[in-house]
Amino acid sequence: MEFEEDELTAYHEAGHVVMALQTGGTIVRASIEPPDDDGPNRYGETITSWRQITEAETCRAEIAVSLGGPVAEMIYTNEMRDLESVPEWHADWQRVLISAVHFSNHEAKARRMIEQSKQAVHSLLDSENGWAAVAAIADLLLTHDTVEHEQCQETVGFWLRR
Repeated sequence: MEFEEDELTAYHEAGHVVMALQTGGTIVRASIEPPDDDGPNRYGETITSWRQITEAETCRAEIAVSLGGPVAEMIYTNEMRDLESVPEWHADWQRVLISAVHFSNHEAKARRMIEQSKQAVHSLLDSENGWAAVAAIADLLLTHDTVEHEQCQETVGFWLRR
C-alpha cells in the first residue's frame, strides 16, 4: 500500500511529540516543513527541551522520543521494520544509540535497554488512547505544518494523562 509522504511524516513526528510529552519534555516546535539547513533528506523535525532531570532520565527520555517516530510510522503502515535498516530513520537510530551507549557503555545492556524501550513505546502508542493522541497531533501537523508546545500539550493531554 502506498502512503502519502506528508502523512507518513506527520505520523512520524507525532510519535516523537507524544513520547516527548509523556517523558516530561517541552515541545519547542514540531514540523513537517523543516528548514533546509541540514540537507534535502529531512522531511520533518521535532525539537524538544528538557527540564532539569538526571542524566540517566534524559538518556531514557531521548531513547523513547527517538523511537517514537519510527514506531508510530510502523503502526501507521502496519509494517514492522528494523530501525537500523531504514535510511529515513538514520538520525533517530543514531540518537537512540548515542543515548543508550551514554547510559551504559556495556553493549548487551544498552541493546536490552533499547529493546525494552521500543516495546514500551509500541505499547503506549498502539493503545487506543495513545494512537488517538498520535492521530490528533498528525492531523494538526497536516493542517498547520508546524505546532508548538501548548497546542501539543492540550491535544495529547485530552487523550493521555502523564
